[in-house]
Amino acid sequence: MAAREEPCHFPPVRLWGLDALFWSHMKLFVKQIQYLQEVPDHKGVYSYANKHPVTRVEIVGYIVSIDVKEKLTTYGVDDGSGMIPCCRWRQSDESVDNGQEQLNLGQLVTVQGKISVFREQRQLTVDLIYAESDPNTETLLWLETVNLGKTVYRKTFPPSLKESQADKEGLTKEAQLKPAILQHIHENKMVAFQFRTLCLEPDIIQIATDAVRERPTEQVLSRSQFLATLKQFLFQLINSKVNLKKV
Repeated sequence: MAAREEPCHFPPVRLWGLDALFWSHMKLFVKQIQYLQEVPDHKGVYSYANKHPVTRVEIVGYIVSIDVKEKLTTYGVDDGSGMIPCCRWRQSDESVDNGQEQLNLGQLVTVQGKISVFREQRQLTVDLIYAESDPNTETLLWLETVNLGKTVYRKTFPPSLKESQADKEGLTKEAQLKPAILQHIHENKMVAFQFRTLCLEPDIIQIATDAVRERPTEQVLSRSQFLATLKQFLFQLINSKVNLKKV
């Protein structure tokens, strides 16, 4: 079901917060949780397929053991792929028989929790645990987990360098062009200007030329076609994006 991951480039720490999966409980099988590799120098953070940082997960399984202690109850939950201890801590003013739903051996439960390690054994520190009344819940979660693994979870975050460049190269020049035009307008205190005025600015025309050339085209443009495309491109940018009131 799950194989140990091969080393590869992992998203830098500064980008983790941009990954929606970092803030959610990822639906995984117990066996997958056991095989997750901890990110070096970041205790409690694990790598899913070397693509996503993981701290919290969700599983559905049957309670196969219960260990009640003074301050916590540990449930052994088996989802068919493996068993993992799920530790639910009690508040200082909460007794064993009061304040939380009582769960019994053999009950089907959903568990959401943070991955932790105790005595070199991986476990879940429970955020939420509750009994399921529908026996189909486990099968439905299996299907959902497999589907997420093939769709959402398999997508690289952030996109690979090659994909990022392919998606953003054209936009990069456009993003540079707007402030260049605005700077030219403000420095010269211009209220109105013509296309040929912008063409006299070498920096502006160079950025615009690069932006046009980076746009995908099926044919090689002649000089006249290129200038016409460049003119149309500049007019579209000025009409749609340059807003002097927002500067």
